[in-house]
Amino acid sequence: MRIPGSDVVPRPGQYLASPAMADLIASMPADQLAERYGRQAGVLSEDAVEGPDSLVLVVGMEAPRLAAWQGSEQPQVVTGFVGHDYAAQAYRVVAAIGALAILAPVLLLIAIVTDLGAAQRAERLATLRLIRGDAGARGPPRRGGRRRRPAPWAPWRASSSTWPSSPPPPG
Repeated sequence: MRIPGSDVVPRPGQYLASPAMADLIASMPADQLAERYGRQAGVLSEDAVEGPDSLVLVVGMEAPRLAAWQGSEQPQVVTGFVGHDYAAQAYRVVAAIGALAILAPVLLLIAIVTDLGAAQRAERLATLRLIRGDAGARGPPRRGGRRRRPAPWAPWRASSSTWPSSPPPPG
């Protein structure tokens, strides 16, 4: 069996400690903590534990001694290591919900701004058409939507300020 974060498998009377647990054992007198588990065979890497403050021990023990364990909690018997990504999956769900919570108002704001911009453009274009400021406006619109072209003799196109009395002869 291979233990994640260590090349050493503890034998009965040995243990592997997480970095935080190794520091705690080293800081206390030997009779209070270190002698409970035997001799330290190694330290687990930081990748093998959940966080930097995790207090984890992997203790090697014989099966009869394990069966007669009299502690406040029953030991967990480990026969293999299978990775379960429960915490990472929860964080992914929270991150996805957070991304949607941030992205939705941004997209809504963009939609509102473009809609307001389109309304302002339409209003400006309507104003230009009203005052005949666009190049396509030549006379009042017909019923079909096409505009009439003024006749070349039209009085509003004449350079003189007087109105002609009659249209010029054809031809």
